[in-house]
Amino acid sequence: MPVFSRKGIDCPQCAEFKTRVKMEGAAHLQRTLCHVENAVSLGILRDMGKEIDPAWSESLAECRALGSGRDRFGWYDSLSLYFECTRCRRRYQLCGDTYHGNVWWEQAVR
Repeated sequence: MPVFSRKGIDCPQCAEFKTRVKMEGAAHLQRTLCHVENAVSLGILRDMGKEIDPAWSESLAECRALGSGRDRFGWYDSLSLYFECTRCRRRYQLCGDTYHGNVWWEQAVR
């Protein structure tokens, strides 16, 4: 299931992002990271990982640096990425235990 949908959120800039989606494996996580990277490059989302928690959060660039071969992105056993819509300031997180396959994209509560 993709993390993008056109229903339920009123900000026209981040309306395509669903509020909660479980990653169904590494390929789903790779696709999601590619979509998010594109949204960051277009200025739709801002990568906030190091601002939220400098000690424990990763940045999208760090995941890109961990990638190798056919996998564009890499990650450690746990993942904590945070993003913010540049228009409405709604926040999203991509967090979880990658080792056991429990990773979620979700709207973050402030």
